[in-house]
Amino acid sequence: MTFYYRGENMRAVGCSNSKQFKVGERIYLYAFVLLNSISGLKIADISVNAAIIISFLLYITFKYLLQPHDRRILAKKHDAVLLFLSASLISCLFSMAMTFSIPHISVVASYLVNSVVYLIIYLLICNMHSPTRLLLSATYRGALIFAARVQAVWGIAQLVLLYGAGININEILFVDILHSTTVRDWIMGFYTGNTWNLRITGLNFENSMFALVVCMGIALETNRIWKLFMICVVVLSLSRTGWFMLVGYLLYWLYINRNKLKKIKKNKIALSFLAFAFALSTGGLLYVKVPAVRAQILNIVVRATDSDAVHISGARHFLYYPYGLDIWLFRSNAIQMLFGYGMRCSGIAFSQQQDICNIIGIGSYPNAWAVECDVIGLLLGGGIITFIAYYVALFKNFRIRASQYKGAILMIFLGGITYHYHSISYVIFIIMMASYERDRKTNSCAFT
Repeated sequence: MTFYYRGENMRAVGCSNSKQFKVGERIYLYAFVLLNSISGLKIADISVNAAIIISFLLYITFKYLLQPHDRRILAKKHDAVLLFLSASLISCLFSMAMTFSIPHISVVASYLVNSVVYLIIYLLICNMHSPTRLLLSATYRGALIFAARVQAVWGIAQLVLLYGAGININEILFVDILHSTTVRDWIMGFYTGNTWNLRITGLNFENSMFALVVCMGIALETNRIWKLFMICVVVLSLSRTGWFMLVGYLLYWLYINRNKLKKIKKNKIALSFLAFAFALSTGGLLYVKVPAVRAQILNIVVRATDSDAVHISGARHFLYYPYGLDIWLFRSNAIQMLFGYGMRCSGIAFSQQQDICNIIGIGSYPNAWAVECDVIGLLLGGGIITFIAYYVALFKNFRIRASQYKGAILMIFLGGITYHYHSISYVIFIIMMASYERDRKTNSCAFT
């Protein structure tokens, strides 16, 4: 039987009619995703992200218990997401039995707990009825778009108010009001000569996390005006990882729409040209009239050509690949090759090799750290099993023909080439939700 989810712009195939989530439930999911998109937030020394994930676990548990269900918790065969979560957990257990030159147990133990929670949430959702999984996935997608819109608007406000009036709205919110830290910043930038340049962070401390959240919005957004707005925000953010994700996504979009583009009628080409001219003139007007926008546009060139960023930081990220592979192949034992040095502890593998640290320019770290690169971070942090499971999960989700998450999965893959995203709960939940869209392909009515 075919049914429609009103308000989610989604068509799915299932076993029975399903109603839209109640308003309170939708509000909770939207609030959860928005808060989950804010990394590093603490209030009264309590991690907000940890608190909301516990609330999400309780929400999913109650939702599962309120449905008719088998007493057994079943698991799919050949489930790459399940394998990734399980391998991450095992990696943490092995890591806790190892001794390294810098402390790492607290980091690994924390992620071990996270892995258990992720695993429980994933299995509970998998054992819900297929229509419920589909509706949850669709509602979650809407929440991701909402979070991206909020972050993008906040990011522009951050830019305009800081450059235009000297007001740091992140400091006002996170330091003065929420007392999340005693450090009076919550803002990111870089110096070029004697000039300080803002890197937009939105409702985040980290510029690259902000870029990821907004890029998710670009990939999932169906409103063209919002999509264009978020593209502009990513460009202005000065995040090189964001630029890389954006360029990769746009090239993919041009590729999959190449046949449609060839068939565009002349009147549509004319309208597109007028729209482009309008956007260009609007951008030019903002450049002339709004000093904050003008400053940030000039900073794009500065950021792209900054010698320290390009030659030092950029080179280090590139060198993670050959030296990371060398460490995994020739300087790790069998357990470390299979299950890694510990999730979020991939940097330990480099810290153990002083000769490589000297070549790459890695300084000393007092505690365990993670390589800013998913490929090497997974290989060294989680080992080859976790590495394979993660990328198979991305590949399978990307191949779901009818999936609305295809662009988001591509963004995660692209971002991971230059940054560390694989252990962030925001990303893990997106991978989970994308995997439930297989129900639309299989027409499954129960977990098998």
